[in-house]
Amino acid sequence: HERAYQLISQVSGRAGRKHKQGKVIIQTTQPEHQLLHLVQNQDYRSMMNNQLNERKLFKYPPFYRLIKIVIKHKKSETVDRVALQLASELKKDRQLIVLGPEYPLIGKIKLWYNKEIWIKLGHKQHLDNTKLSILTSIEMIKNLPFNSNCIINVDIDPF
Repeated sequence: HERAYQLISQVSGRAGRKHKQGKVIIQTTQPEHQLLHLVQNQDYRSMMNNQLNERKLFKYPPFYRLIKIVIKHKKSETVDRVALQLASELKKDRQLIVLGPEYPLIGKIKLWYNKEIWIKLGHKQHLDNTKLSILTSIEMIKNLPFNSNCIINVDIDPF
């Protein structure tokens, strides 16, 4: 909704340049959608408040931090195995909200299969301790037989 509001507002703001009155037509199957009413009324504050409430409810930034872990290998079976092992190890830490592993929208890039694990971390939790815990888990999993040639990348606050 956030991105749709931004794009529709931006495009409609370009209508009626110079001395001419512009007209905006939005084609939709949901004309009563709340987002369209917010755009029509140029109600940025309500949109922002709705999004912030939703982000808080579902534990997304700015209320939580996100950590993305990407596992890569040329064999899909290896990626699946390592990702499951790593997710299982990370889930032992009850303070972390661990999502996945799942294939991203593009699961293979230039012969490399990818899987992602996402972690949601509250701001009250210490990032240094979490980093150490994640890196320790990664090292442990990479030291298991047949896992050493996997590539594992960690990205904190990826957006």
